[in-house]
Amino acid sequence: MSLKAVIDMSNSNALVSMAIVSENANNPYNAFCEYIKYCIFSSSQNSVQIKEIIIQVGKEFGVNLPYNITAQCLMILEKDGFVSQKNHLIKRIGTYNTEQFNEERNKYREKENSLIRSLKEFALKYDRDWTYEVTRELLISVLDRNNLAYDVFVNGTLSNKNIDVDVSDEINSDETNNEENNNGNNQPLYSDEFFVGKFIVKTLESDCIEKEYLLQVCEGLMLCAGVYQLPNADSKSSVSNIKGTEFFFDTRLLLRYIGCAGQAAKEAIKELVDMIQSLGGIICYYPQTLLEMEHALDEAAKEIRTSNVPNDNEMRLYAITLANAEKTLKAKKANLKDELAASNIHLRDHENFSETERIQYSFEKDDMMNYMRSCLRWDSQVLQNDIDSIWETHMRRHGDYSDYCGNKNRLPVFVTHNSLLLKVTSEYKNTREHIKGISGWKTNRLPIITDIKLSCRLWNISSNMDRMSLLYLTSNAVAAQRPTRKYINKIKELSAEFAENVPEYSAIPLSSYFEDALTDYLLEKISGNEINLNLGNFASSIEEISTLKAKEEEKKTKEVQKQLDEKSEKFNKQSELIIKDAVQQYGNHPAFILQLKTLIGFEWLIGIITTIISGVLSVIIKNPIALITIALPVIIFLADKFFTSNYIKKLLFRTFEPKIEDSLKKHVDKKIKDSERIYKDEIVQRIFDGNENLQKIKQILTDN
Repeated sequence: MSLKAVIDMSNSNALVSMAIVSENANNPYNAFCEYIKYCIFSSSQNSVQIKEIIIQVGKEFGVNLPYNITAQCLMILEKDGFVSQKNHLIKRIGTYNTEQFNEERNKYREKENSLIRSLKEFALKYDRDWTYEVTRELLISVLDRNNLAYDVFVNGTLSNKNIDVDVSDEINSDETNNEENNNGNNQPLYSDEFFVGKFIVKTLESDCIEKEYLLQVCEGLMLCAGVYQLPNADSKSSVSNIKGTEFFFDTRLLLRYIGCAGQAAKEAIKELVDMIQSLGGIICYYPQTLLEMEHALDEAAKEIRTSNVPNDNEMRLYAITLANAEKTLKAKKANLKDELAASNIHLRDHENFSETERIQYSFEKDDMMNYMRSCLRWDSQVLQNDIDSIWETHMRRHGDYSDYCGNKNRLPVFVTHNSLLLKVTSEYKNTREHIKGISGWKTNRLPIITDIKLSCRLWNISSNMDRMSLLYLTSNAVAAQRPTRKYINKIKELSAEFAENVPEYSAIPLSSYFEDALTDYLLEKISGNEINLNLGNFASSIEEISTLKAKEEEKKTKEVQKQLDEKSEKFNKQSELIIKDAVQQYGNHPAFILQLKTLIGFEWLIGIITTIISGVLSVIIKNPIALITIALPVIIFLADKFFTSNYIKKLLFRTFEPKIEDSLKKHVDKKIKDSERIYKDEIVQRIFDGNENLQKIKQILTDN
């Protein structure tokens, strides 16, 4: 049997069909109904069977509708008065404007043609002269890098053609084995998909009809993948109840979640984690997954320690962003469980299954291992870990495959980033139908699911569609730009030669030469042609990008300084207003003013003191007249001397002025507001400096 996919992407109408589905996002069945109506009313026959409708929709639109979805659509069309059903025959009874539908479809086709022409022109700048058909195929390969179109099998077996897709994203899998063996010599410097990825990223940064069409195609593709996983034929089915359900994430997904990847991949997995947890799902992982994460971090740190770059592409992207990559990776390893637990992602120990459970539900892991090794060229330990995860998840379900995950039995599922692992698992089931333990595995009902398919299954169409499709498309575009082993080796070679010729650059870590800014600049410099990638172009690119970065840093510094100055000026103005208001409020304290006025005008005390002294002496001597006659001139002389020399004033001022100042400070401290407290010393000082009497006292104290 041959593979029958959800979407036949080779069909000339497939992308247009997906865009039309996106227009019916709130109910994709509406789009499927339109496709069925078109085929029924375009047929020369008045009545057809459901099998014929499925075939015609597949040929015309590239959409292979499952039987249950087709039957549901026919019920809708019968209710709306377009068809009647009797004796397994569908008869058209209404009218339908096929010409109008074709006109609408042609509008989408014009957008598609414009998109592909733009991509052809973009590639031509880099000496890639693709035909229209090749350009379209390359675009599809990136749009559906996760193989959503082939993730769900209606029936059939997996062909060898589909086995040979790129699986280099698997941690420590065939990426190292295959590419290192030939040192990448048989590869191009840049893959064709690399330029498609560049084009998509560039398009997404603009505002054009090509961007709109790209997003519509991805929305439609994801919607179809989600609808095909509905647990029944009910067109109004919502997402499954996953409260309390355990989702066992694989190594790659967890590494992405803790940041060991590019920005697009990190955002996509965070979105999925948030979605699962918001619906009450539980995210966890197996012990073998923890060991794989630790091993991946160890390998990346070892590569960096030896002045290399990580073999794993996503680790390489992560390392580029780190100032001390080796130290950070080691810290990541040491705190893996704690970091994941902080996000409510927990390690689950292996479950102990009884002998009865093993007899009833188990299958031979060794048999699955042998089958997978015949299909995949992955590291044996990686394969074994994946098989262990699939097996244990299967055992935890106790043979229940009524749904992918969730429902009242809280069916767990193993979530992987690798669509090929899902395909081979499905094919294993097809070749082992005699095994009782896996007989419950059905189409769209396996113990394993990809993160993208799970996202399609769980998302809230009304609120998340735009964001999810953009994340999906961006992630695929970035992943398509993964450098080839040949490119990495060439950059290593040139960087070593450059450091030898220009010693001041010898301390630059190798990962810096893979930064996006430099790789983009170098791409433009050599026009994508490996013949032009030599030491001269490499060195000039580094010098120019260094100059450009220096200017950018200088510009950023000036902008930051300008912002700081503006903030400082604003702060100073606000502070001045606060201080002025406080000085006015607390500086007019009545007791403070009265005390100063009394102290500064103390001269009248001299007369009182002189009179008292004279009276006391007169009483003692018993001759007041003689005393006054003799003593008064002396007393007046002395008083005048003391007064004119400010001796008495200084004595009084030194005694009482500090006490008056202290009383004001206490008053301010008691009454001051919280917003004014940081300015307390400044407020008090300004009150002192602004008081005329107090300044007179200070002046007298400083006079000789």
